[in-house]
Amino acid sequence: MSNGNFDKRTYFKAFVREYGKKYKDSVLADTGKTATGAYIANFLVSNEDDLKIQAADGAMSGAPYSGITVTYFGVDQTRTIGGTGYPFRIIIDGNSATLEQIYTKVQYLLRQNSDIDSGAGTVTGKTAAALLSFVGDTLVTSTGVYIDNIQPADSNRIEFYDQNGIKRVNPYSSAGVITANGPLIGAGSSYRLLFTAPPGAGNDYGEAGAITVNDDSGTPITGTISSGSISPAPLTD
Repeated sequence: MSNGNFDKRTYFKAFVREYGKKYKDSVLADTGKTATGAYIANFLVSNEDDLKIQAADGAMSGAPYSGITVTYFGVDQTRTIGGTGYPFRIIIDGNSATLEQIYTKVQYLLRQNSDIDSGAGTVTGKTAAALLSFVGDTLVTSTGVYIDNIQPADSNRIEFYDQNGIKRVNPYSSAGVITANGPLIGAGSSYRLLFTAPPGAGNDYGEAGAITVNDDSGTPITGTISSGSISPAPLTD
């Protein structure tokens, strides 16, 4: 540039993205400046060890990582949470991996100098907005991000933020094992039913107030006793 011909653009964003470290970014407004120019602008970026990363970059071409993808949409994509549909515009296919594995692949994609959008658009990874973060063992999505195909055991430790920036969480569910003794197994007439008793009288098994427990698809947990150990689908509230 010639003397005095300074670039005074009004928007600038800095990224720090390194394998094994937490990602940070900062925009010009964070520095207290309104434009670039003939002065130093200190962008507020730093990093620290990321303990949730599960594998090195070389593993991303193998299972389960190769099947974890990100697709960006220009219109709302409805996803049902707790029986209600909510809008999202970035859909991650979790490929039935753990939340930590999904996070590892997404962080890998966000360091790539190439298109990471599995859809029709083009999104360069290294300058794309952050998609996921961990708060303790809870995975938190950025606004408008949803993850399809997660493991049922992980449904209680993920928080989705829909396109309107509102937090959505899955109904609480838990897993368990039903154990039966020898005389009940394969007897032909043995049947299992899981129920809970709410407060008040008349709520024991066989009474009108007893509540049958559903699995996470809303189906009552019932069936024959075919083995000594039965693992039904996760329970839902």
